[in-house]
Amino acid sequence: MIIRATYTKTGELKYLSHLDMVRLIERAFRRSGIELNYTQGFHPTAKISFSPPVALGIESYCEMMEADVNCSEFSEVDFKEKLNAVLPAGCSISAAAEIKENEKKMSKCVLYSDYEIVLDCLDCDDLVISIYKATDSVSCFVKKTNKSGKEVLTDIKDKIIYLDAYENFEGKAVLRCILDNTQNSILSPAVLMDYLKESCYLNCPDNYKIIKKDVIIK
Repeated sequence: MIIRATYTKTGELKYLSHLDMVRLIERAFRRSGIELNYTQGFHPTAKISFSPPVALGIESYCEMMEADVNCSEFSEVDFKEKLNAVLPAGCSISAAAEIKENEKKMSKCVLYSDYEIVLDCLDCDDLVISIYKATDSVSCFVKKTNKSGKEVLTDIKDKIIYLDAYENFEGKAVLRCILDNTQNSILSPAVLMDYLKESCYLNCPDNYKIIKKDVIIK
């Protein structure tokens, strides 16, 4: 039985590497009594896969995994209770559902990621001006390092699905952005911020806070 689950990665866990997060969750399965199925061969590994991870320092309320578990019946309440009882603070299962074998794999159905970027010491009107410059541009070129270690110019315009700005209850400017999250086309919110600062004259400190709020799947 394959279970697709959504979990959080917040607080101090936002500084935990993806590999350490994988180990943490696999250990939680063992402690919870939920048995994972394993591959065959000399080096069996747990049949569990994860959505593309967020970068270190980014909080997420919508990380996803698919786990092949050895059970005949599924209860979302039971699944969540057993895992959440052994997971540390900052990581909890928020939703879970059984998926059929003929359904799309997680890596092929996650299309976009929805982020909020909280900016201290910045007027919301200045953020709106930078957003307008970005959306009004024909192209949005950024410098990226390719696999050969060379810097190349990449157009991220078609990877920016939505941009908006608002002021939160603390009076801080917030940039909401929906970015491409398909395989081989993932746009990091940090790269977007670099573009806004370098090309759209966004004057803000580097200590902004990025929160991944949701994923859009198809």
